[in-house]
Amino acid sequence: MTDAAANVLLWSSDKRKASQWSTRERKTIRGICLLLTAKHSPLLQGTKLTPLRDVLGFAVSSADKKGLKALGVNVP
Repeated sequence: MTDAAANVLLWSSDKRKASQWSTRERKTIRGICLLLTAKHSPLLQGTKLTPLRDVLGFAVSSADKKGLKALGVNVP
């Protein structure tokens, strides 16, 4: 899962580790966006907060957008 504490670096040029970090970051942002969208779905329905819904479209996948549509939140 993680490296030993003795091997902690501030940065690494290893492409595999950078890819792992990027994947974790993307999944974390996606999860937070979906959680907050589900929690506040009544505030995002219809034409409310259009700029926020536009930005949300960049953070979630097309499959997530279909799930959000079931909550009444249309994400472009």
